[in-house]
Amino acid sequence: MHSNSVIMQVQIVAKEGRDGEVRDILARVAEASRAEEGCEIYQLMEHPKQTGRFSLLERWRDAATFERHQRSPHLNEGLSSLGALLAAPPSFEPWRALE
Repeated sequence: MHSNSVIMQVQIVAKEGRDGEVRDILARVAEASRAEEGCEIYQLMEHPKQTGRFSLLERWRDAATFERHQRSPHLNEGLSSLGALLAAPPSFEPWRALE
């Protein structure tokens, strides 16, 4: 792992009954993101007991590849599509690797 990696954890909560649509959009974004240069991890997770609660764990080689990802059409189209399906705006939390 590079010391200048960018790690981001994203929390997403779907409106009641919209979890399937949110899951499909997130899966498409994740698949396209994994193909991007500099993507080291892009893991989509769903809470096992809280339907509609999703998390993404991302690790990018460096700030430049993360910034390029943020401007990618698939990410921006996905975020735009999610808007009306979410109970609240996504929360984005940067992390720092210790090992």
